[in-house]
Amino acid sequence: MTDLEDFSKGFLAGWLKTLMESLNKNLDEEKRLKIFKETGTFCAKAHATKLFKEIKLKTHDPKELMVMLNEKLKGTTWEVIDEGKLKVIYDRCFCPIVGFGLHKSEVQCDCSIGWLKKNLEILFNKDVDVELKESVLRGGSKCEFLVDF
Repeated sequence: MTDLEDFSKGFLAGWLKTLMESLNKNLDEEKRLKIFKETGTFCAKAHATKLFKEIKLKTHDPKELMVMLNEKLKGTTWEVIDEGKLKVIYDRCFCPIVGFGLHKSEVQCDCSIGWLKKNLEILFNKDVDVELKESVLRGGSKCEFLVDF
């Protein structure tokens, strides 16, 4: 039996690469999106929902909420662009799997949709729709999302 410490970063990177390529090749877009939205929900719960819950306690005004998010989440821009519509921009990819150098694939952007959806549903206390407009991993200069809330 192998200890966790014996697993190399290279092994984990190769395993993730194989998994991502297989999901991308063998699943239609709808199923792939469903899976990655669920991984994004896990990621949100692992490191961000506490912040969103704390911010939510301070105000219910969407513009004030965006000011707080801009202050707390450096490298991102949060803006109400219309009644019930929000634009979120990341100046780079914030996926920890990418950041740790384990794997980089455009299917991971679907995970970010789930991350945003989970956290913004906490913030607004209702269902939101998140649309990915551009992403670094898909060749863009930034990651941009439009959110209906």
